[in-house]
Amino acid sequence: MAGLSLAGAFVHVYQAGFRAAAAVMRAAGYRPRSGVGGHHYLTFYAAAALGDEMVERGADMLQDIRGDRHLALYGADDELDPEELDRARARVGKFLGSVYDWLIAQRPSLASRLRRLPPASLG
Repeated sequence: MAGLSLAGAFVHVYQAGFRAAAAVMRAAGYRPRSGVGGHHYLTFYAAAALGDEMVERGADMLQDIRGDRHLALYGADDELDPEELDRARARVGKFLGSVYDWLIAQRPSLASRLRRLPPASLG
């Protein structure tokens, strides 16, 4: 979205990945609960365990950017670098594609209701 700060853009990109991981959990019949490491950690961990190999890789990569989310939300304006946003966009974009493929394989009826976003849509 035009006009967002670096931190604001990062949070929105991160949330897209988090919500995709939550969709994997929900499709598998689970709901995230808070626990050691927090519900974001558990959501990515569960998505990795429940999904296929590509979802697992993507969820593992999103674990790596959770700390940057903390900086974006609670840090100073200059603590987040544009490269971190670019890295998050690339990782989340790839993850969204993997989750889409997994969801459609698990629930083919969703194909008419979901559309695959091109990775460039996060930029």
